[in-house]
Amino acid sequence: MLGDFNGAAVEMRRADKRQEIWLEESQARIENYLESKQRLASPDDLPIGYSMRDFLRDHEVRSLINNYQDPFSYSLGAVLFRLAGDFQAADVSMRRGITLDDKAGEMFALAWPNKLPIRQKDNASVLPIPPALPPMLEIKSGTYGPSMAAPDTQEVTIIAFSGLVPALRVENVRIWVPAIGYLLIDLPSYKRPVFGTSITATIDEPNTELALHPLLRTSMLAYRTLWDELRMEITFAVTRTVTRAGIAAGTYAAAASNKDTREYAPLAATVATLIMDLFASAMSESVRNWETLPDMGYLAMGMIARGGTVTLGVGGDRTAVTLPHDARGVIIMATELSNSNLKVHYVTY
Repeated sequence: MLGDFNGAAVEMRRADKRQEIWLEESQARIENYLESKQRLASPDDLPIGYSMRDFLRDHEVRSLINNYQDPFSYSLGAVLFRLAGDFQAADVSMRRGITLDDKAGEMFALAWPNKLPIRQKDNASVLPIPPALPPMLEIKSGTYGPSMAAPDTQEVTIIAFSGLVPALRVENVRIWVPAIGYLLIDLPSYKRPVFGTSITATIDEPNTELALHPLLRTSMLAYRTLWDELRMEITFAVTRTVTRAGIAAGTYAAAASNKDTREYAPLAATVATLIMDLFASAMSESVRNWETLPDMGYLAMGMIARGGTVTLGVGGDRTAVTLPHDARGVIIMATELSNSNLKVHYVTY
């Protein structure tokens, strides 16, 4: 949203690298599955005409693929790499997104159409070739460079997030204990997901609705992570409770061993526990951000009339974004804050 598309492209490359690492980690499970089904002895034995697309459509195989692989980031990467001028990376990201979700293919085919012939496979099914990346529309001294779009149109990309994923949050439970005041226990609790409502995007001329494709489903990732978080949080809770109890008891014993401070021993232990309580609360507020992840992510791409208006809505809230006449395009990011409140940012290029 700051207009730094090169910087955004760097972040997308980091995300892609992380997904490649996770994919390598899950490769062993996929190979074990193939061996158990006696399909292939090794990747070198792939049959002629083997299609990764068909392979990924196998439900049992898809269940083994790491859930961190998502078509949303690849599709968004295609958009950002293209704006940063890296057409090769954009093409690879686009094809990855299409492979993982047919909706990404529909989106790119409508937004970046081509006239390439379709490809026949085994004379049974017809698979369209992924659309070619269109060159960027250039504006120089009132003249327009080559583009898939007409000079009187502008590109629009919409990124929309809704809902909140399920999460764990730490509840501070305080139990009164004689002598040392109270014992602080950090117990994990389950925070239910908030399912988002329908976000709409409408173009004023012509008055049509732009399809928002659901390409990101973070609930799958969240539930998978919750179990790991739960075990870690319980371990941390026990460790922290024992440590705090030991510090409070040590403070009480040290104060009680001195006749000058003996009568203040309970107060000293309580103050020590209170300081640890305040420190724990401050740390919890500063490091936990998992609860802010959206439940769903949507992408939409299209062309609108130059100087046109895109209206986004959720519930009764409507926000209109009018494109400057001299912009090549706009990226709009909409975040659903509640079922009747939408926060919208946009950047032109």
